[in-house]
Amino acid sequence: MVHYKLYYFDIRGLAEPIRMLFKLAKVDFDEVRYSFEEWPAAKKTTPFGKVPVLEIDGAPNFQSLAITRYLAHKFGFGGKDLEEQLLVDSWSEQQRELLWEFHRPYVNASMFEIKPKEEQAKILENLRIEFEKWTIKVEGQLKISGSGFIAPSGLTYVDLQIVEFATSMKIILPDSVEKFPQFLDYYKSVHEVPEIKEHFPTFQMPHYKLIYFDFRGLCEPIRMLFRLGHTEYEDFQLSFDERNTLKSTTPWGKVPVLEIDGEQYFQSLAIARYLAHKFGFGGKSLEEQLLVDGWAEQQREFAFEYFKPYVMATVYDVKPLEEQKKETKYFEKGSIDWLKRVVEQVEKSGSGFLAPCGLTYADLFVADQITTMKNLFADTVIGIPGVEDYYRRVHDVPEIKKYVETRKHTVI
Repeated sequence: MVHYKLYYFDIRGLAEPIRMLFKLAKVDFDEVRYSFEEWPAAKKTTPFGKVPVLEIDGAPNFQSLAITRYLAHKFGFGGKDLEEQLLVDSWSEQQRELLWEFHRPYVNASMFEIKPKEEQAKILENLRIEFEKWTIKVEGQLKISGSGFIAPSGLTYVDLQIVEFATSMKIILPDSVEKFPQFLDYYKSVHEVPEIKEHFPTFQMPHYKLIYFDFRGLCEPIRMLFRLGHTEYEDFQLSFDERNTLKSTTPWGKVPVLEIDGEQYFQSLAIARYLAHKFGFGGKSLEEQLLVDGWAEQQREFAFEYFKPYVMATVYDVKPLEEQKKETKYFEKGSIDWLKRVVEQVEKSGSGFLAPCGLTYADLFVADQITTMKNLFADTVIGIPGVEDYYRRVHDVPEIKKYVETRKHTVI
């Protein structure tokens, strides 16, 4: 009995058609799913520093299309004859070309090499236009084949690639597939294949929608975690004047709220902790998680005791200027002792961050608090030894650095 072992990230991506083929053939396989945090260490163990990799009895094989095509022919989903195989392979290569030429630039611009929002919007519009052109051509081929699938013989591996790509497009542009009734029927028919239907809910990427104001506030560490996790999400930002428009639609009349496939979750720390553990930034052991949670809670307590009175006096319940200055001074004074304690913990951990394992979600909360302090009394913050080095270390993490460079500047 052949032993298969598939290596990829803990996402759908290029490996999803491969997983579907195993399910269609009812063939068992082992799977190693890397978090993005684990990937740098695992990268050097692969033939070309990339995944997916499929081990067959211990021998590594690479390139997703080559693996997919091999399994398709082995399991009977590659086309019934040479001519049909040519047709299927052509559509497969065409789908990959669309992915690389238009989908990948959007992913890079919105998640990796973060571009300004205007540039992201332009890239997204290009993707939408090309996807719609491509969808029309898919519908044309479905009409020619007469089988309900790309090939006249029925379901092949290219159908798996096409519907997987369409799934990503439904997340990026929710109405993109519904615009094309024939394509939508095709999409549904592939997912109605019993083995695919059984498999798909297990691996379907959730749709995240984050609801908050159009400033940093309680939400910024959550936005950073999505960047660190290389995970797409919808960032729904309200202006402060619009704060009452959605109040009645949230569980407690407050934000942030994170919707996961339409289900609403609340409380910023709970949301951040969930994402931190999901993406690998919650601490390595129970004891380290306790340490990280302690610092996250401590930052929140500090914010309520020292920062919230300042916000109330200057933003919400605006006080006379003298009282505003008093609250700012109170915030500044409390910050000095707190920042010294932060530096002590960073030095104690030995990692350059709060926890010995390295960057965690607590660092994101603390660093964002420091951003606000620097906006209000930079000289005081910079004057405390070790603070600026720690702050820069967090902001030099590539995903954080790219995000911070393009985000809207807000004082709080």
